[in-house]
Amino acid sequence: MFSLVNKFLFISVFIFFSLLSFPSSVSADVNPNSIKPELAIRIGQTQLTFDAVTCPPGEACNIGWIGQYVGALYRYGVGLAAVLAVVMIMIGGFIYMTAGGSPTQVGKAQDFIISAMTGLLLALFSFIILATVNPKLVNLDSLGLTGTGSSGAGSPGINPASSLSSEEIEALFEQGRQANELTSENRRRIQAYEGLRLESYLDTNGNLTIGYGHLIEEGEYVTRELGGQQYQIPLDQPGLVLTRAEADMFFNADFAEAQNDAEQIFAGSWDSMSQPRRDALTDMTFNMGSGLNSNGICGTGGVCGFTAMRAAIDEGDWLQAGTEVITTETTNAAGDVVREASGYLEDVGQRAYDNAELIRDGFY
Repeated sequence: MFSLVNKFLFISVFIFFSLLSFPSSVSADVNPNSIKPELAIRIGQTQLTFDAVTCPPGEACNIGWIGQYVGALYRYGVGLAAVLAVVMIMIGGFIYMTAGGSPTQVGKAQDFIISAMTGLLLALFSFIILATVNPKLVNLDSLGLTGTGSSGAGSPGINPASSLSSEEIEALFEQGRQANELTSENRRRIQAYEGLRLESYLDTNGNLTIGYGHLIEEGEYVTRELGGQQYQIPLDQPGLVLTRAEADMFFNADFAEAQNDAEQIFAGSWDSMSQPRRDALTDMTFNMGSGLNSNGICGTGGVCGFTAMRAAIDEGDWLQAGTEVITTETTNAAGDVVREASGYLEDVGQRAYDNAELIRDGFY
């Protein structure tokens, strides 16, 4: 019996994965920002259409076509398995009818029928089996693409009709490239500090967290596509495993928010301070929160709570500002004013030292 099961499974898997080996070329529209593939090889009579996806210049977009295609292959493969099962059941029935009472032939016919039914059930329940083993086997990551080309309004930050010389224009471009490189480096620095966890967990303050230190808020969800259908899955759903692309999406939003909040808190000094100092203050805001209320006014928490550091930065005293990151002034039992390690230093250790040095020195 088991040899027949193996034969049936081998035939079904061979035919199904033979389909996967067929080349599936896709063609995109002439406009590189509007993409819509066309299948070069059809999956039987399956009508599979893809929606065009538009990627604005410089913006990221997710492409879910591969998941749709594999989903169609799966459904087609299950159909083939069902056809093979029916054929094997018919063969088993024929052997049974012509057995003439022979125990050997009757047993052979039963093996055919049971093997066919077992193989068909495995094919039908394969999705559940794969999802149980590892949800990422059935939730394929979307491809992340960035739109290219010009938006038609000229290069950002440069007036085409300006009288800038070519050297001055090139200097502006170089300045932009350097700023982008530093910002990308700070992204990687924060990601290294936070670490990546694709499943939700409780942080040191008991907050439900996922990805690169993203605090899960009520109502947040990820959109998953399966078989051409889109589903919204809450971030706080037990057992949810983020994809790397989804974790990056939440991180990018959190990073942008932290950078904007830091710029608002230190508005009086932001434009004049060096990029490494901005990076350190952005990282502190990302890690602890800004402390800004809904009206954009500083409260007592987060980075807003570092009143001595903020005052030192306003005065341009970077040495004192760096000191305030890792120490705090307090009064001991004897009534003496002393300095002790800040709560921030106790919480994050080396990360606090790194940011204190960046604020103090102003360079990497």
